[in-house]
Amino acid sequence: MTTYGYARVSTVDQDLTVQREALQAAGCDMIREEAKKARRATIEHFEKKQEQSRLEQDRKHQAEIAEKAAHKAALLEWIEENLSDIEKKRYHAGLMSKAELNGMLRDEVFLPLEHLFRYERITASDWTGRPNEELEFCVRKPSGCTDSQFLKLEEIKSLMPAGTSVELREHVMAPIDVDDDENDEDDDKIDEVTRLSVMVKVIKFGITFSREYAA
Repeated sequence: MTTYGYARVSTVDQDLTVQREALQAAGCDMIREEAKKARRATIEHFEKKQEQSRLEQDRKHQAEIAEKAAHKAALLEWIEENLSDIEKKRYHAGLMSKAELNGMLRDEVFLPLEHLFRYERITASDWTGRPNEELEFCVRKPSGCTDSQFLKLEEIKSLMPAGTSVELREHVMAPIDVDDDENDEDDDKIDEVTRLSVMVKVIKFGITFSREYAA
């Protein structure tokens, strides 16, 4: 069995010879040696890494503060340019709700798409002719697209701010089975209905706006 020994000095000018000879005399096959200089180098390396990490976190924090300030400045500029005097007073007095302001912003953000879509996503009831309470979503997932659909999605992206995401989604709906009598031939049944929608997500003023349109 291999016997290990450990020799260490606490100052750079000390010698490990005495400890080494004592360990050899004790029958140690392998001796590990450590001087303060090497230990200090490890500590300094660790402290340097910690300082670098702290500086990186400070940089990210300052960048976030600057980004929020820029978003707020852009939002205030939009308010000054687009809201009426009464709406401005309500906003600055804290009387305008966040939901109300976001509704105005959303309409402004998606304004370039008005000529592409006549309406936002229609309901399952519109698609199937059945009341919503009688329907359920079986599938709601991203969908592949044809060449013409791809060009349409690219057209949408070109009209919107940089960073806009546009996704084609597939919805498969089916009626909820509320009748246990499978042999009832008179049971009014409908087949599954598959429709596509376009989900558009935009980040503006630090706020994420999304709107879904019937494709």
